[in-house]
Amino acid sequence: MENFFSTALSFPTIIFSVLLGFISVYWLLTIAGLFDIDFLDIDLDMDYGGEATPVGGVAGVMVALGLTGLPISIIVSFIILFAWLGTYLSSLYLLSFFSMGFWFWLMAIITMLASIIISVPITIFMTKPMKRFFKVSYATRSNELLGEICQVITSEVSDTFGEAELSKEGDHYIFQVRNKKDSRIKKGDEIILLEYDRENHCYWVKKY
Repeated sequence: MENFFSTALSFPTIIFSVLLGFISVYWLLTIAGLFDIDFLDIDLDMDYGGEATPVGGVAGVMVALGLTGLPISIIVSFIILFAWLGTYLSSLYLLSFFSMGFWFWLMAIITMLASIIISVPITIFMTKPMKRFFKVSYATRSNELLGEICQVITSEVSDTFGEAELSKEGDHYIFQVRNKKDSRIKKGDEIILLEYDRENHCYWVKKY
């Protein structure tokens, strides 16, 4: 047990040990009902009705790697877990042969980066079966959902950005929505689908 803690609290494993601690606290608070499972989610401004529009930053990386279809909290948790496991095993069976110095720090940094990179495809493989529990259907027909009341899931809805979700008859829909700025619409607001824009594959809405 002493060897376990000394390895877990040594560089580079300690970085992921701390992150794993934060993630563990987050999931405990989520189970306790203090956080929602999508508390850490980021907004992906994508056009689900047609071809995906380019996205940048963290969202762009996640889309490029195929890390979509699940709450980001689940994805990040798995990446941290596998990266921690990789650095722990490397520290135990590889870095222990190096004395503290240049080569140790070099190998430690290489080990940390390699563990992060390797954890991504492992996460994709391990979480793929989970996606069916978060199955999403995307609305694309002009008159299919007009008049329905749905909920905003992005930080806001403007004339160029916004997404909303709706559960209907057992199906879960996520689609692009736009607001003509008659009123300010923010995350969590209920909105009514008024008109479908075929050209831009989105719904024009107003606050309910």
